[in-house]
Amino acid sequence: MNPIEAKRIALEELEVIEKAIADRIGRNPALFYDYFDELKAIEGEKAIDVPVTKAQATQNRIWKISKPRRSKKQVALQQHEIKSFLDRYNETSHFIDGTTGEDVSDFEDPHGTFAALEGSIETLKSRFQGTENSDSEQSTILSRQYSMFSASTEEYKNILSMKSHFLDINEIFSREEQYGETLSLENYYQQWMGIASDSSTSFLQFIKIVENFKDEAFLISPSVDRNAKKYIEFLKSFSIYITSFFYRVYPWMNKEVLEDEITSSFPKYLGSPIASSNGLTFCIPCGKTFKTESVYGNHLLGRKHQKSLNGRKDKLLLEYRVHKYVGYLKNHVEDTRNFIERQLAFTAEERAQEMERISDLYQAPAFGDEEKEHLPSQQDEESSMTPPPTENSLDMPLGPDGFPIPHWLYKLQGLNIEYACEICGNHVYRGRRRYEKHFTEARHVYGLKMLGIEAAPSFQGISSIEEATELWKTIRNKKTSSKAKLEVEIEDEDGNVMTERVYHDLKKQGLI
Repeated sequence: MNPIEAKRIALEELEVIEKAIADRIGRNPALFYDYFDELKAIEGEKAIDVPVTKAQATQNRIWKISKPRRSKKQVALQQHEIKSFLDRYNETSHFIDGTTGEDVSDFEDPHGTFAALEGSIETLKSRFQGTENSDSEQSTILSRQYSMFSASTEEYKNILSMKSHFLDINEIFSREEQYGETLSLENYYQQWMGIASDSSTSFLQFIKIVENFKDEAFLISPSVDRNAKKYIEFLKSFSIYITSFFYRVYPWMNKEVLEDEITSSFPKYLGSPIASSNGLTFCIPCGKTFKTESVYGNHLLGRKHQKSLNGRKDKLLLEYRVHKYVGYLKNHVEDTRNFIERQLAFTAEERAQEMERISDLYQAPAFGDEEKEHLPSQQDEESSMTPPPTENSLDMPLGPDGFPIPHWLYKLQGLNIEYACEICGNHVYRGRRRYEKHFTEARHVYGLKMLGIEAAPSFQGISSIEEATELWKTIRNKKTSSKAKLEVEIEDEDGNVMTERVYHDLKKQGLI
């Protein structure tokens, strides 16, 4: 292929990729704004200009766009799809930069006239004559490959594009990780128990140990011997996992830049002592505490310090990596701890229901039937209910099927009476039968969901938002009170509060 033509096609693909990414962020701004906290935490003042206050947010048109809330699974899937687009974008850009242009020296004439230049242009045009239609077809094919839902089939509605149809978000995240909401730490807990001298360390306590890595607590008050071989093996495996989890949760982060920043800041980290509130100074390479800064300064000149610095540098770098990434993921670690605490407070039946719910979400499609794109708008539903023009010379009213019916039958079926449903956006239904039927339809169920209410037979016949909200509060209060009556809480020696049933189960297993 001609180099100029190849470069033109590549530039066209870049334009299609830019539009595809813009379309997805325009549909769901959370794809981009999900990165705010991490960008600020990692890049600090160098972070891109994003609205962080309410006043700033009102000036940003994308930020204030009101969009339907998408599932975590769909957000994660589209973020990884955009990541594949960005990889293709960079690859194509490098191709363009490395492509040499066509030799046009035959057409260069510094002393030529305008007529000669015009002739040269005509010669070039004749060379590429007949490619206009193929260019248009190429553009159409590219747009189709990158457009949303282009990977859909008759049996399955897929939000992905043809270009990234191979993406399976369930292969990227495990069920326990819940698409990046919580970390899967069970295997690392078992590995930690092989290091810890205290065999009574619970899983919840292990998560708190992981949280200690976000600051200097893991150095000053270590839970295990930091020189132990098993501890170093744990650091290696856990460092790989925590790094992998971070880039799976935030696939747009520039890994090379972040890794370079960690490597370049590591020497400064080693040379900066930790000062405590009681005036002591802690040396990171040696793992020792000194009473005064002057003693610490003399210690830096000694052989022991240099030996510790050189001999323990690899292990210290592993600790530093875990320290940095746990700091970046501190909210996720906290969410993991809260999730485990909530599970411990469950009864066995409630725990089984929770795991069933997580499994159902894991197996559910990223684009569900309840998505807004699947719900007909009010205008669409009204147009679909509008009957086709028929001969109605007697000027009779129209029935539900769109055909004329006698006046007496029209009134007998109550079609002359209108019923408005506030939950459905004040949509009007004609006739009692049509009104009763709509309570189980998608529009009404979606309206309840937007109010934070789970559809149930108890809400049959309720069309007022206020009545539905009050009934939902009553139902929830009854559930809460009934659970409070049945469950007795017990506090263990560490101050952890749990139900009596959970307490006895853990005691039988020797965990308490």
